[in-house]
Amino acid sequence: LTSLVAVTALGKRHLESVERSMFKTLAVERVHRAQAEFALEHRPGEASNQSKECHHDASSTVPSVPSTTVTGKQFGALAEDTVLSEQLDGIRKIAEKERWLISEEEV
Repeated sequence: LTSLVAVTALGKRHLESVERSMFKTLAVERVHRAQAEFALEHRPGEASNQSKECHHDASSTVPSVPSTTVTGKQFGALAEDTVLSEQLDGIRKIAEKERWLISEEEV
């Protein structure tokens, strides 16, 4: 009975440790996302009044327009007759800035 209690206690301690680690990772990712969104909103030059007006909360009745965002413009350019490597390089730069590009080791 004592060994069963000890093993259960160790298992719970390990589970709590893993949960704390995962929560820490989640908190760090949320901070990175908030910093990226803040930087995008306050970027000089590219941020126009029209693109700022497209950011609405979930209760808004105005739909988001992809052609007014940086990613919308970049992905929209894929349909045009331009150099594919330049288009993919632009998407890669956006992905690195937004932190949604993953490395080969993560795949």
